[in-house]
Amino acid sequence: MLPQQFLLDLGTYMQTAAHIELAVWQTTMHAEGIDPHSVEEYRSYVSLKLKTQGCCPVEWCSWR
Repeated sequence: MLPQQFLLDLGTYMQTAAHIELAVWQTTMHAEGIDPHSVEEYRSYVSLKLKTQGCCPVEWCSWR
């Protein structure tokens, strides 16, 4: 079994990463002029985010 402190540290790291992703995502929405209070615009942006896969095009990506 993994040590309790390791699991606590991992959870803290994952939660911090999730908060950073949310902040960057909201900042990007704001920069692109998306109104987060508009249901249609928000759903459209979320749909785009969910369709996005990977970090970059397959042709030049070193992660794949």
